[in-house]
Amino acid sequence: MKKEDLIEDLGVHFESLFELPPLAARIYALLLLSTRSGLSFEQITCDLASSKSSVSTNLKLLQETKRITFTTKKGDRKRYFKPSPHFLGLRVEESLAKLNQEQQMVNQIIAFNSTHEVEGFDTVQSKLNFYQEHLNTLENQHNSALTELIKLDDES
Repeated sequence: MKKEDLIEDLGVHFESLFELPPLAARIYALLLLSTRSGLSFEQITCDLASSKSSVSTNLKLLQETKRITFTTKKGDRKRYFKPSPHFLGLRVEESLAKLNQEQQMVNQIIAFNSTHEVEGFDTVQSKLNFYQEHLNTLENQHNSALTELIKLDDES
């Protein structure tokens, strides 16, 4: 697979996953597939054939959401953009937050159904209990992954 195709595929994925604008998603994909030292503003603009103002706006968005950082090199005024060193931990934290929201919603449904006479409650209750256990398992796995990623970040 060519790099351009992978950037496009990842971009589409990140648009949906992170609710990013198309260009921000593609910038993020480009940076994930680039050198550890990062890419300059000019390289990003050229590689994605996008206007400077659009790239600038989307780089700011990615920085504000802590998905990317930048560095400078001694004697060079350019900024070099790269993925946040903690981008995987950030992803797990975001997923964990969504899991917690889902758990709260399930708990609210269970609480409501248990205090109101809802027809067919017993059938739904067993499914909700199973789903609640599933969410708890996922939460534990996410917490373990986050702990491990933090250890790996500390080692690097």
